[in-house]
Amino acid sequence: MTLLRPYIAFNPRETLLSYAARLSAFHTGMGPHRLLKDLGVPFNEFTAGKLGAVERFADATGNSIEALERVLITVHPRHTSFMGNRCSKNFISPRAARYCPDCLGETAHRDDWQHQLIWCVRHVYRCPLHGQWLKPTDDRTAVDLRKVVRSKIIDRDHEEMTAIPKYLLWVEDQLSGRGASDSWMSEQSMEQVLNASEMIGAVLQHGHKVSLRKLDVGEQECATEVGFTIYSDGPQAIEAALTEVRNSSPATAVQAGPLAMYGQLFDWLDRRSNAVDPGPIRDLLREHIIKHSAVDSGEVVLGVETMKRKYHSMQSLTHDTGIERRRLSRLMQKLGFFPAGTTDADSGRLVFAADEVINFINDYGSAVSLSEVPEYLGASKHQIESLYAAEILSPLIPRDARGAVRNVVFSRRHLDELLAQVMRLSEAKAGAPENLNTIAYACQRSGGTTPEVITHILEGTLRAFRLTGKFGLASVVVSPTEAVKLRKQAA
Repeated sequence: MTLLRPYIAFNPRETLLSYAARLSAFHTGMGPHRLLKDLGVPFNEFTAGKLGAVERFADATGNSIEALERVLITVHPRHTSFMGNRCSKNFISPRAARYCPDCLGETAHRDDWQHQLIWCVRHVYRCPLHGQWLKPTDDRTAVDLRKVVRSKIIDRDHEEMTAIPKYLLWVEDQLSGRGASDSWMSEQSMEQVLNASEMIGAVLQHGHKVSLRKLDVGEQECATEVGFTIYSDGPQAIEAALTEVRNSSPATAVQAGPLAMYGQLFDWLDRRSNAVDPGPIRDLLREHIIKHSAVDSGEVVLGVETMKRKYHSMQSLTHDTGIERRRLSRLMQKLGFFPAGTTDADSGRLVFAADEVINFINDYGSAVSLSEVPEYLGASKHQIESLYAAEILSPLIPRDARGAVRNVVFSRRHLDELLAQVMRLSEAKAGAPENLNTIAYACQRSGGTTPEVITHILEGTLRAFRLTGKFGLASVVVSPTEAVKLRKQAA
């Protein structure tokens, strides 16, 4: 293959189509079709960014394939490829769709016009060099900028422009290879970062029902900049933004779903980002939904099934416990899960760590009523009532809670802990005191009340033993003499 002479340098800031058009204008005075045909490079394959065609072009123009690959945009039927990443077709296109009037106006001859690579990125709305808004060409599918921009109609704006957005400078660094390698965004593609930034900023600025297509370029740029400022600070900043999005939702229904709570941000990640991986924003939103929406195990959130419930809402607690909602709300206030006086509507939007409330759920489902406790603990009704009055036995529902008197129940865990302490007592065998007797007998012999004797046993200040063949408190024996002596000492 004949090497083109003289050699015209390739600018790594321009597109391959722009470079081909410049070469053709110099060597043939015509568009890139003629030059590519003369070089034996298939036009359609070259404009689509096929590697074989680009390699032949590199050989013929005296350029390294590595230099051209860095700006190569390969167009596939359903997506594009750029910088080693799969991109959506509307994110970046090599076609001459937009230009900066100042850049072209400062170029001495139109044959030297260069279509900048950064102008091909959808989220770029102005020139980072001049700060001027990019202008659309006459044909967004054009290959050669000279064919769709006339020198006479270049309108160079001279209005005072605001500061160049930070995200635009970041895009410049990415395209030039100057991007920071230690940033959490370094493992993400440009499209992932910019799309996530755009959606976060748009929802924060324009509400949950925002339509990007209805925003003008200034609003789109501002939304992307707001979102990028948050996104570049990392996952914690993004989580805080998601909380702000959720809290600003106009939805008031307790059962409002994630679409109502996160708006277009959720809709984008749920339905409109399947062709190209949206990046970590999907996982971050999923975790936020699971944390704040009390997602049950088995539910699918943003394409992933939840294996374990992490949080409960009032609605899910009502379902799992069977407790009437208003009564459960009062109970949760008494237990300190949310502040007293919280309205029913406000409590409906609260969530609770499942691990913290799961014991309560299980306890309530297997609770033992006051009338059943004597048999459960192997004690008399009078003993149980005394222990309950002395608060040694604590009911599952606090006694000062509304409805507690009507439904005095105890956690099996609480009762089993007392039984476990009884089982740890030594058996009454040889070597034990000879005058051992039941707790009731010790109380009758002025050894104290049932709560006092049991408190001393549990604290270890009164020796106690366990009789085989009996169960629970009925199996516990003490020395009445020691009990009386201990009581006198405490008096």
